[in-house]
Amino acid sequence: MNTDFSHVTDLTLRRVLLRQEGGDAVADALAFTSDCLLHDAANEEIPYRVFDARQEALDEASGWWNDEGNEWEAVEALRRCWSI
Repeated sequence: MNTDFSHVTDLTLRRVLLRQEGGDAVADALAFTSDCLLHDAANEEIPYRVFDARQEALDEASGWWNDEGNEWEAVEALRRCWSI
């Protein structure tokens, strides 16, 4: 897994992935990731299996955050999403 997330250009998202920010920043990171996946859905160059794996990780992150209130697990799932 890429643990420095140097490919992530959004500073808030990168800080969340590196566990330098939490709270509201996690909600922002989830929203940003969702927007990115919407864009990816229209990109024919991204294989379906890659998109599906990213979407699954985002769904898991959202569940941890929204349903369970578990920031740690939400960020872990986001980290997986951005490592694919």
